[in-house]
Amino acid sequence: INKEYVLGFLEFTIANNSGTPVTTFDNLGNATLSGELTTKDIVVNQNATFNGNIIQTNGINALPDQGSIVPNSGFEVNIDSNPTMPDIWSCINTGTSTGTCAIDAINHNQGDTSLAVTKTNTANQTQFISSCIPVTGGNTYNVNARVHGSASLSNSQFFIGLWGYTNKADCDANTNATSYHTGKAIGTSWGIENSSTGALGAIITWARAGGYITGVARKVNIDAFRTIQNSLTSAMDIAENYYA
Repeated sequence: INKEYVLGFLEFTIANNSGTPVTTFDNLGNATLSGELTTKDIVVNQNATFNGNIIQTNGINALPDQGSIVPNSGFEVNIDSNPTMPDIWSCINTGTSTGTCAIDAINHNQGDTSLAVTKTNTANQTQFISSCIPVTGGNTYNVNARVHGSASLSNSQFFIGLWGYTNKADCDANTNATSYHTGKAIGTSWGIENSSTGALGAIITWARAGGYITGVARKVNIDAFRTIQNSLTSAMDIAENYYA
């Protein structure tokens, strides 16, 4: 620890084994860290500025990016033990489908990466699917993404939307899902595709976002996958007492 007086106040600098400063507390009490901070709770009483991603790996209050209720919806974050898939996303083949999903740092429409979904046969579905998020039964959710294919796909071959579940246990196990997906025809250039789930079933309380390729062997790149609740379908009380 190096210490020196600055304007009459003590400053501390913590260095690593090579002598490079890694943490500095200045004479005003401000701390600068060049490494990773791990702690149980962080309490911010004034402003916080982040230059990078904010990630919560469990719990229902995970902070998303790009205005989406789904965390890591730009596929930018990959700090877990799987180097090929963005965090909280997975790839699933149904039935006899064969296919893979992987981070693509070359073909992307915003940021640094997209998700490349490659289906290698025509049977069933190759799905890209998020972790569980809480939703409200009866409400409508808008889903949109930036996508392009290695060749064109029809609206019966590529789908985006949500899978809905009546409880968290089913969502975690990915069983008894209700599909709220819309087919989208896509081409070989990046384009934005928009979809609406319609009103979810009244007892749907959890969902997974994503989509799938079916009926064709094709590669599709997905970027900026947003899921946003349509507030017009929500129960909102805008009545207030006021003087007239």
